Amino acid sequence: MVAHPSVMKKIPSPLVKETDMGQVIVKARIVNYDDMRDAARGRLRLDEVRQVEVEGLVDTGATFLALPDDIVRELGLPIDRMAPAVLADGQTIEIPVATGVYVEIMNRHALVECLVLKAGTRALIGQIPLEAMDWQVDLKARGLKPGLGTMETPKFELLSQRSSCDERAASNTVSRKQTGAG
Repeated sequence: MVAHPSVMKKIPSPLVKETDMGQVIVKARIVNYDDMRDAARGRLRLDEVRQVEVEGLVDTGATFLALPDDIVRELGLPIDRMAPAVLADGQTIEIPVATGVYVEIMNRHALVECLVLKAGTRALIGQIPLEAMDWQVDLKARGLKPGLGTMETPKFELLSQRSSCDERAASNTVSRKQTGAG
């Protein structure tokens, strides 16, 4: 179940920012997803939903979202497990993984996990959250551009044959009719 974004306080639309070093920095809204669900159910007031706005480095070499420990603690995100992570220098370390992270970049959102970095470091935005929101890095423009969709509407690739999708839809329709659900 995804809580509707209207349960969040509105923060002005994030923008892409260019730096002198050719990096792509984006503003992202990071929200505790459990708080969003609780607000949608009336268990929390909207102003109690823990959220922050960060400027994150879009890292084409990273897979996941990575947030500094101080932000993870501020948001109250649960640590799910420790996982091995390979650093840029090839060194492997064990790093905490937090769950229930709702991330929004330029009016698109995704529910993801995040790696937990040392407090005070810059947030990193890797390929999984970018693809989940249908964003691609445009290195020439030093910004983000839609993947398969448009600026207004994301579009996702389903790596399956159309007939497989049609068969599943037909199967679900048959099941509902047999149980009296549809």
